[in-house]
Amino acid sequence: MLNSSFLTSEYQFDGCIRNGQFKRRLGFREIEPTAASERVRRFYLCALRNEFNEGDEAGEPPTYHWVLSLEISSESSIMIDMVPGCGSDGLRGKIEVTALNERYTHEVLEVFSFDSQEEVKVRDVIELIQNKGRQSFTFSPESEGCRHWLSVVMADLDAASWIPQGSAMVAYEALLKYWKNLKGYKPRAMIKGIFSS
Repeated sequence: MLNSSFLTSEYQFDGCIRNGQFKRRLGFREIEPTAASERVRRFYLCALRNEFNEGDEAGEPPTYHWVLSLEISSESSIMIDMVPGCGSDGLRGKIEVTALNERYTHEVLEVFSFDSQEEVKVRDVIELIQNKGRQSFTFSPESEGCRHWLSVVMADLDAASWIPQGSAMVAYEALLKYWKNLKGYKPRAMIKGIFSS
């Protein structure tokens, strides 16, 4: 059962410390409460654009961020995004959920589509993430981990039979590549974060 705050207008879905306490509750920011009951038509695994294929200031190789979009109509979706930023070192993750007026974000470089196999609702996906404890995640010291997090969430969706069987492996193989901004890709090792209870 979802926490009552799932249907509030203000979204908090993270392990950040607020007022000295851990909050592990659900809700919505920027999403109408009715979105929770919308059927997910398709899942999109999205690599966001790194326009100039740039690395970071520390000399790390080029990378970019990945997100999961849940298509609820031909013109709208719910984007689920695990990002760092909490804790004294800024590595504890938080999940941002955003309503989009498009099937997936226009900032995408590469997108991988997975049909919904069941009558899955947005609420079901959020519940699955919560029940599996996927909201409790710490990024690596390099602030990497979104690919690892998404590979685990995609495995959860596959195990629930909400996407075609074998989709988790397809997603994992896509996440092991750095997709260049113009065309093509090169292998990229997956740096893992840490899930905690």
